[in-house]
Amino acid sequence: MKFKHILTSTVMALALTTVAAVAQVAPTNYSYSWNGKGISPGGYGTSITGFDASYDNANGKDTLNLNVAAGSQFVRDDSFWLVLNGGGNPKGMMGELAILYGDLKTNKITAYSYNGSNSGDSYKNPASYLQTFFNPFSFNAGNNAFSFSLDVTALNSLNLPNWKGAQFNSNLGIWYHPQALSAATYDWKGRLTNFASDTGYFDSGALPTNGTCQDGSKPDHTTGLCGQGGSGNVPEPASLTLLGLGLAGLGFARRRKTA
Repeated sequence: MKFKHILTSTVMALALTTVAAVAQVAPTNYSYSWNGKGISPGGYGTSITGFDASYDNANGKDTLNLNVAAGSQFVRDDSFWLVLNGGGNPKGMMGELAILYGDLKTNKITAYSYNGSNSGDSYKNPASYLQTFFNPFSFNAGNNAFSFSLDVTALNSLNLPNWKGAQFNSNLGIWYHPQALSAATYDWKGRLTNFASDTGYFDSGALPTNGTCQDGSKPDHTTGLCGQGGSGNVPEPASLTLLGLGLAGLGFARRRKTA
């Protein structure tokens, strides 16, 4: 009898622990929208009037989106390089992040392993080439804006030491350097052989982002998580079944004791 009571209590505790673990999950989408604060553009980057980024890892797929707008004729730029970090300024994070070289003339983005320097020269090491994204850009000439959407699942999944790839979470650090009149050239493998120096910058330290749960709700304002204690996900059916078995076992043990 004592053994059954211990077994039932163990199952009950396991069920409750599992439910709590499943309920407390991180948001699946993070977004940042520049409102003129937190970043002070410089040089050619002062033309930027809008910068919106989002990262979504729902359903086993990582998607990175960016929308950029500006108040001058150079909004579309000719090219840019971009490094995003789920924390502070990316500078110095050698071999941990992806640097994306956007070539708006040929409509492609080339990814390299960022060398951590205060420049966009990571491409000069051919061994750090990672991937090319073809035709990622959409243009809105009427609103002086462009955007891109990338499936970075494979990029983020590379088996490299301390690798984070191209993503962010509850915080975002930005290095975005727009360029004009870029003369980007490539070798026969699609790797960059020349990329113009930057003429503007739009850089930040850690910026808070907005999280969204898988069901579209917002995470708990205290824990930053979805589900228990917030308005996000609910326990999975398997966890509820395990909880039910624990409760049933506890009831059975009580009935045997009464009998």
